[in-house]
Amino acid sequence: MDASDQVTVISNDDKAFTILPAVAQMSRTLKNLIEAGAVGAIPCSDVNGKTLERVVEWCMKHKDDPAEAPALGGAAPGTAVTDAAAFADFKPAEISEDDKKMFEPLSQEALFEVILAANYLEIPKLLDTCCRITANSVLGKTPKEIYAQFGVEKELTPEEEEEVRKDNPWLEDN
Repeated sequence: MDASDQVTVISNDDKAFTILPAVAQMSRTLKNLIEAGAVGAIPCSDVNGKTLERVVEWCMKHKDDPAEAPALGGAAPGTAVTDAAAFADFKPAEISEDDKKMFEPLSQEALFEVILAANYLEIPKLLDTCCRITANSVLGKTPKEIYAQFGVEKELTPEEEEEVRKDNPWLEDN
């Protein structure tokens, strides 16, 4: 794809977005489809128009950014934090002011739709950014506050709690 080619993507509710090649290249899914010879408008069947609009807007703002996102909480990218003591010093993830303005006002449902779209379109930096915003939103909250935030109405049954403890022995450290 050369710089003059533009790509059209269509949401599942038939909203079309014409994007620059640099924006299309941010999505591994779109990049792979284009490299495989996709012609015409590319359907994004798992993404609605409003969400795709947010994704395109974010990509336009970040098209010239370096590819690698900074590590969350000091951990290497892709590294799970499983030591309970590591959570004691966990700091809010760094998020640009522009990204905060764009995503923090969204409802949980709208933010999760962007997360799903970033995952579907394979846009790692957008996925990382939205997950950081979600992670920051629960820092310092009690489990009950987190349940309320995410609309969880029922706590775990004793059997489910036992399974969680069995799968995550580090929880016993608390």
